Order: sequence, then C-alpha cells, then structure tokens
Amino acid sequence: MSDPGTGEVASADIRTRPNWGLWLAPLLLIGLLSLLYLPLDWTLKEQAAREQKGTLLRELSLLRGKIEATLYEETARVQGVMAVIKAHPDITQQEFAEIAKEIAGDGRRIRNVAAARDLVITHMYPIEGNEAAIGLVYKNHPAQWSAVRQAIDEKSLVLAGPVDLVQGGTAFVVRTPIFLEAEAGFQQRSGAQGGDDLWGLVSTVIDVEEILSLVTPWEEKGLSIAIRGRDARGALGEVFYGDAALFKGGAETLPVSLPHGSWQIAGVMKVPAKPGLVAILSLRLALILSILAVLLIFSFRYKSLSRESDAARQTELSERKYRALFDSALDAIFVVDPVSRRLLDFNEVAAQRLGYERKELLNQPIEFINADSDFDDLKIESSLAAEPSGSSRIETIHRKKDGDLMSVEISRSFVNFDGRDLFLWIVRDMTVRKEQEQALKAARALAEQASLAKSTFLANMSHEIRTPMNGVLGMAELLLEDDLSEKQRKRVKTIRDAGDMLLAVLNDVLDFSKVEAGQLAIEDIDFDLNDLLVKVAEFGTVEIGGKAVAIDVASDGMLCSQVNGDPTRIRQVLTNLVSNAVKFTQQGTIGIRLSQEETEMGVILTRFEVSDTGVGIRDELLENIFEKFSQADPTTTRKFGGTGLGLAICRSLTELMGGSIGVTSEPGEGSCFWFTVPFTKCHDQDQSLKSAHAG
Repeated sequence: MSDPGTGEVASADIRTRPNWGLWLAPLLLIGLLSLLYLPLDWTLKEQAAREQKGTLLRELSLLRGKIEATLYEETARVQGVMAVIKAHPDITQQEFAEIAKEIAGDGRRIRNVAAARDLVITHMYPIEGNEAAIGLVYKNHPAQWSAVRQAIDEKSLVLAGPVDLVQGGTAFVVRTPIFLEAEAGFQQRSGAQGGDDLWGLVSTVIDVEEILSLVTPWEEKGLSIAIRGRDARGALGEVFYGDAALFKGGAETLPVSLPHGSWQIAGVMKVPAKPGLVAILSLRLALILSILAVLLIFSFRYKSLSRESDAARQTELSERKYRALFDSALDAIFVVDPVSRRLLDFNEVAAQRLGYERKELLNQPIEFINADSDFDDLKIESSLAAEPSGSSRIETIHRKKDGDLMSVEISRSFVNFDGRDLFLWIVRDMTVRKEQEQALKAARALAEQASLAKSTFLANMSHEIRTPMNGVLGMAELLLEDDLSEKQRKRVKTIRDAGDMLLAVLNDVLDFSKVEAGQLAIEDIDFDLNDLLVKVAEFGTVEIGGKAVAIDVASDGMLCSQVNGDPTRIRQVLTNLVSNAVKFTQQGTIGIRLSQEETEMGVILTRFEVSDTGVGIRDELLENIFEKFSQADPTTTRKFGGTGLGLAICRSLTELMGGSIGVTSEPGEGSCFWFTVPFTKCHDQDQSLKSAHAG
C-alpha cells in the first residue's frame, strides 16, 4: 500500500518459498482469458465497421438530398420561362431577357437561359459571353440533338450533361419542349404530337463546377466521393466526378433522382474503421481486472504460509492492484485529506493535466489548484465525512501551472486508507464539453434568428404581392361593368374568381407569417357583440348562396354585449369557422352560439360555438386539425381549395387573445368548433341578442 503522505509503495517481506504447482490452474485460466480477448477484440472491430458504414450511408443520403434539392431548385426556373413563352409565343429578345432575368433571379449556378424556336437558338439571356450559341441549330449538333429529341418525343423536362458548350466550358443543360395548342389554320410542325404544335424549347445552362462544389464539405468530412450519370433508360454513363475505381467494389452506392433520369453516387471513408479508444481500453482493463481477480482468488491457496507472510502477500497484491488502477486511469485522481485540505497523492494524469512536477504538487492545499471562489469544498467534504457511504459530483474550475483555467467535474467519495479517513477525487476535464455546449447554444440562437428572419420576409412579401393583386381584382370588376360579350364576361369572371382565391391564400399566409414573426398586434377597444354576430350571420348567408342551409344565431347566455377586446380578430375567427361550416354542409343548419360567465376577477369569459350538420371529422384526424398545413381529408384541397392555414390561424389568434379553441365532431352528423376569449368587465348590462334565422 502506498503511503498517502509520500506516495511510496511499502515493500512486503515474503519469506515463504513459492510453490509453483499451485499456480498451474491460475496460469491456465489467465491463458484462457487471453484467448477470449481475441474474439472480443474482433467483435469491437466489426461493430466499429458497422457504425462507420451507417455513418457513411447517412452522409451519402445527406449529400444526395443536397444535390437533388439544388438541381430541382435550379431546374424549376426553366418551367417558369416555358410558361411565359406558351402565353406569349411571339416574345421578343428584349421581353425574353427581362423575363429570364426576373425568373433566374440571383441563381448563382445558372450560366444562361436560352430559347430555341423551331429548334434554332433565337433568344438568349445574358447575351454577353454566349454569343457563339445564338443561331445554333440543334439538329446539326449530334452531341446535343439526342437529348433534344428525347425531350420532344416524351414531352418532358430532360437534364443532360456534363455537355461541352459551343460557347466554351462544360455544363449541365435542362431542356423542356414548348407545345402550343393547335388552332384552325395552324400547320403542325415537325416533332409535335396529337393536337399540339411544337414552338421549340427553352433551356437552362447550370455550371458544372457550382453543382460539384456541393461535394466539397463531404470530402472534408473524410469521404471519397465519385459520381456517374444514368440516362432516362437506365444506361450507365461515364464517371464525371471522383475516382471511377469506387464503382468497381468496396464502396457504398446510392441513386440520385433527377428530372427525367438519375445519377449514381459512390463513397467510402478515407480512414478505415477503428474501435473507439474507450472500448479498447475498457476491454483491456477488463482483461487486466480479470487476471488480477484470478491472482487474488488463487492467492488464498497458500494456507501453509504463516499469518504474517500471508498478510504481507495480500498487502502487496492489494498495493499492486491499487497502483495499477491508480496509474492507468484515464481521468485525474487525487487523494485528499479532509482535515488538512491537502493533496496527499495523485496519479500521473493529474500532474500532467495541471502541468506540474510531482514534487511541486504533492501536499499542496486544495486552493493551490482550485480557481472557483464559490467552491465551498470544506463544507461539502465535512458532510461526506458525517456519512461515510456518501458520494457527490460537482463542477468547478482548476487552474493550471501556466495560469490557464480548466472546467472539471469532480466525482468524490469517502475511502479508508490504512485506517485513515480520506477522500478520493476522480477529476474529469469538461473543457471540450463546455465548448460544445456553448457552440450548441450559439447555433440554436442563430437558427431562431434565421427562422424569425424567414417569417418576417414572408410577411413582407405577402403584403407586397397582395397590393398588385387588389389592383388586378379591381380592374376585373371594372371590366365586368363594360359592355362585354358573353364569352368575354365569362373569362373576366374567371380572372376575378381566381384572383379572389389567390387573395384568400395570400391573406392566410400574411396572417400566419405575422403571427410567427411576432408582428401581429391585438387591439383593445370597446365593441358590441350583437353587431358582430349580425355581421357574421350576414357573411354566412352570402356564403351559403343557393344551398338548402339555414343560419341560426343565438346568445341566450349573454351577460352583456358591450365588451372590450379585438373585434377584428374575433370576427376573423368566426368568419373562418362559418366559412368552413358552409363549405362542408350541403343541407341543414349552421348554428352560431354565444355564452358568457363572469370570473372572480371581474373578467367576462365568452364562449363562441359554430356548429354544422355537415360530413363531420373522424376521431383520428381531430388531433392535428389545428396544425398548420393540415386538413381533415387529403382530398379537401382538391375539392374545396384552401391552404390548410385557416384553423392554425384561428388557434394562434385565439391564444394571442388569451383564450383557447377546440372541436367536437361525429362523422356523418356534423361538427362543433368552439373558442373562448376573456373580455374585460362589460360596461352595459341587460342587452341580449334575439335568435335570428336566415337561409
């Protein structure tokens, strides 16, 4: 056993001649344990290989998703140009350049946008640097004609490449044909099918280096990546990125889905899998402990030894065990005297981490290494001394010899060394973990800022879009007042109705974005609940139109009608719920109910209910009915329209006003949506709303 005051190991005087025959069995058992170590070591390596493979597949999946998302984002732009040309087939170069510039936006990956009328490039944006491509006849370029022919034959968007461009450089080219509806007097052009007339095609050139630069972060993570193409018929193409040898074996491969075709991505880890250091050391430590346990057990077979020599032998074995564990531990270990508060012993790891020589640190007080002024160690150690079986963990700060500070976690327990009550500190360096926690907090704050910026941008953009849309609707209304033919009037009404639907979507997006961005303010003004319910009922009557549906309004439980709150948002929630009720009710009754109760604080808690006799909602769909972009039936959007934001906005507005919202429903019998809002105590008593019927 080591002397806590000096750290020296006491020698044992063993005078008994060793009996080697007694050690035959333990030696054989130790050999067996050593043999058992080999399959365990192999198992650790296999586990490490499996974990590395899982990591590789996850990283390849992330890379695939990044490539697919980027290409679909960039290729989507060409469809916007196509739509404009279909609407204006005689578009000029200047008009094309303005449209292409607006649609391409700030897409840094797009080199140029071109249109080829009658399969000859006639329009180009930007022209600078792409002059050589203007006038190119696709039929005279076999390298590009096959992809053009395929796009025309299949009437679909085709991504081709890498392709050598006539204006120089290599790029991916996204092409989509433009077919115009054949009209009387039109002669169908070559390549058109059915009743369509081939105008030509529009293409977007995407810089190869910009797309392939997406792979760089994964290369930096330690992956070797290779990519090759597949055409629309599944034939393998050439490897255009990385080492082609990766596709010959040993690498994991994943398909990359592209517009009308696919790529294949292969990857391996640059560094072979190795078991973790902790696992290896744990296995070896287990082997060492097993061997020590064998030695300890069989040491008792020396019954012929005298009590003194046996005690000496046990002391020596115990000391060796203690010293082996003490010195081989990965964490710093201190032995502390709770009375003198001094460091009596420590392992080499402890001295190295603090930067001291052993003689410099031995017998120093706790304050010599502790830099935390709030660390009341004496009080804690005294409480441990009162309960010998107790243990504790605490985080504090240690000071190194060079003055640097180190965050540590101390696991402390009460031990007895040669009859002395001492404390054992196991000190773990927490610097890296603390840095990771700070980095995580910073990343979370950055993500929250990004989310807020997104919502703010969306709210502003929705407002900017709504302004010109109101102009479109206003002009449509003015046109309807002119002397139009029946065909013209029908078309103008179609424009107005489509605009109304789009404006409703924009209003939902604007409100929801304002809620998320924290820009939606709740008013606090006096208003009359009777007037509000009448207006909502009038709105519902207009929405019903020719349906066999009646509106029933009742406020039998109203205590007062003059309240203080936000009438605009109350009406918005009610009209949304009434609109939904009208939408899903073909016949029967839509009820609007109001009831109130006064709380002890003088607040009027008002409950609004909107019930219908419509199709109802299944129980399993009720849980997410108020979530954004959620609708009870997936076919609802196609049949009735809507964004799936209406009920989410209702919930947000209700909660902003300090209330709550809910629903009860029975499939086939109808639904009842309710919400509660607290108002300040009413000013005018004895007012009630009579039941009204409309329909």
